[in-house]
Amino acid sequence: MAAELVEAKNMVMSFRVSDLQMLLGFVGRSKSGLKHELVTRALQLVQFDCSPEVFKKIKELYETRYNNKKGPEVAQPPHRAEALALHSSYDRGGAVPRPLPAASLDYPALYGKYLNGLGRLPPKVAKPEVRLVKLPFYTTLDELLKPTEL
Repeated sequence: MAAELVEAKNMVMSFRVSDLQMLLGFVGRSKSGLKHELVTRALQLVQFDCSPEVFKKIKELYETRYNNKKGPEVAQPPHRAEALALHSSYDRGGAVPRPLPAASLDYPALYGKYLNGLGRLPPKVAKPEVRLVKLPFYTTLDELLKPTEL
């Protein structure tokens, strides 16, 4: 039973707003509010009022969401340690810091050429003088606009 509750909590945590609204509408609870409010209501539902019908509806919503994305592959549950670490913040009400990726990127090396000259104006470039050359196969009847610098 405890494993089913943890599994149901993880499924609820992965739902989108539309899935949460469908679940809360299924049990007759309010479907309006921000996502974190809907998640809180759904988690309270799972924790205190999880009947077999509700658990079945959660599994159905989860399978329709994730089986459509994966295609013929079998849906894999989220990584247990990571899922429990991310979802434990709702139980305590505090924020859990997310682990940084293993490979740290060197942003100055990647974006240095863009960031270095950010606050400076480009230096004035001497504009070349524009001259038109007469071509043997082209005759000018009249000038509509005089050539100007750009």
